Amino acid sequence: MFEKIIEYQNLDIKKNSLQKTMNSLKEKDEVEKFAGLIKDNQNRLTEIDNDAKKIISVYEKCEEDFKKLKKEIEKINSDNLSEEDKEKWVNSEDALDKQFSNIERNLSVQVENVSNIIKRFETCKNNIVTYKEKYLESKQKYADVLKQYEPQIDEINKTLLSLEKEVDKKLLLRYKQLKQDKIFPVFVPVNVNSCGGCSMEFSSAHMTKLKQAGYLECEHCRRINYI
Repeated sequence: MFEKIIEYQNLDIKKNSLQKTMNSLKEKDEVEKFAGLIKDNQNRLTEIDNDAKKIISVYEKCEEDFKKLKKEIEKINSDNLSEEDKEKWVNSEDALDKQFSNIERNLSVQVENVSNIIKRFETCKNNIVTYKEKYLESKQKYADVLKQYEPQIDEINKTLLSLEKEVDKKLLLRYKQLKQDKIFPVFVPVNVNSCGGCSMEFSSAHMTKLKQAGYLECEHCRRINYI
């Protein structure tokens, strides 16, 4: 019965090895690389959108300021303007000119900003199109390579399920618990008087128990040593 759990573990080790190989495939790296590049450019599009909103806000402020100035000028051109108001206008003419200049300068800057945003948008859009094509190509290549490994893993999974019916239930449960805790391999052969996993030397009493039971858990690394 104990031999079955070792057979089960050996198959599990083989399965893990195949999965590690699959995870380290260059085709998988390519898929992740282009997925990352797509995400980066999508994030840039969000930044561009935020920058565009800021430009719109500045433009709206310029428009509001221009309307206020326009009203001031309309008052000045009014026939009902008093001599006192005319004198005030003459004194404030330079200030009005300065405000017009500021609006004009701000609008000029925003025109340049809009041009830059359009260029950035076009670059990101073209990048996303290109990277999506490469991503799909890489994904297909990765899927083709996986076909070499997936049948082997499927066969191992079937055998593992079959073995579970023959393995001692308590041993199998403990095996799965320890593996879930990242302790793997779970079962290791004892190395003379030391743990076959962490190399900690066992006491005479521990070795006696181990020999009597045939297997025993290491108090240090929790792996199960067997004779």
